[in-house]
Amino acid sequence: MGLDAMWVSDGALWMPSGQINRTPATTGGKPSTVEYPVKLYRLPLPIKPSPRSSISHNVPIKAI
Repeated sequence: MGLDAMWVSDGALWMPSGQINRTPATTGGKPSTVEYPVKLYRLPLPIKPSPRSSISHNVPIKAI
């Protein structure tokens, strides 16, 4: 199992388990041994959202 595509949201670090080592592409063509449902780990972080996170990022940019 390997962790991949980690992200921070809602005061936690989220980590999905990729299991790429269990796919036919990495096992010489042997059948997949991926375990479903895929596991998702959550690590609470002592942080709060940035004050800038409430700023709208959908503001059009004017060409110069």
